[in-house]
Amino acid sequence: RSALAVWRTRRERAAEAAGEELPAERERPFRRAFVISLFNPKAILFFIAFFVQFVDPAYAHPALSFVVLGFFAQLASALYLSVLIFTGTRLA
Repeated sequence: RSALAVWRTRRERAAEAAGEELPAERERPFRRAFVISLFNPKAILFFIAFFVQFVDPAYAHPALSFVVLGFFAQLASALYLSVLIFTGTRLA
């Protein structure tokens, strides 16, 4: 993390010295949040610990069970967050 912070700070200082601003689009907040979410160890451990009780080890393809359960969890999350977003937009 600190190496990344040093790299960004150095880049920002170079941009300030050249008199140019870093545009907000270059940060790519969606990609950044997506990558952080993918590598979040708490979420990964939660899904593994939670889904293990619903996977039958005698099934021929237990990894498929994890994928299906993960898909439905993400679908429910997307629907829930969409409702929050659209409700918040309507109330604003």
